[in-house]
Amino acid sequence: MPISDQLRAAGLRRTPARLAVLGRIESIGRPVSHGELTTESELAMLDEITVYRTLAALVEAGLVHRVLGTDGAWRYCAQPRDRAGCPGNHAHFLCDRCGGMDCLLDQPMPRVSVQIGRAHV
Repeated sequence: MPISDQLRAAGLRRTPARLAVLGRIESIGRPVSHGELTTESELAMLDEITVYRTLAALVEAGLVHRVLGTDGAWRYCAQPRDRAGCPGNHAHFLCDRCGGMDCLLDQPMPRVSVQIGRAHV
């Protein structure tokens, strides 16, 4: 689905910033930090605050989700619908050298069942 249609379906206005940021996140295809986005030449016309606010709007609308790296920085990835993106429920690898994050799709996250109402000592 074209980015313009994704924004419309999510109830968001199709601003140049939203079109550019979502398009760049989708084209990168892996979780990317705010800092990485602000250095992208395709987003040079946007200031850091605009990128931050755009990311917040895209997360709230469910078009993008965020992953917290072990370095404390959030990374943003497109939500998969009928397009590529991070499907969730898997581990992520964070490179200590470059700060890039990759999805480890074949490494599902463990699930733990907890009994409700059981006393803890």
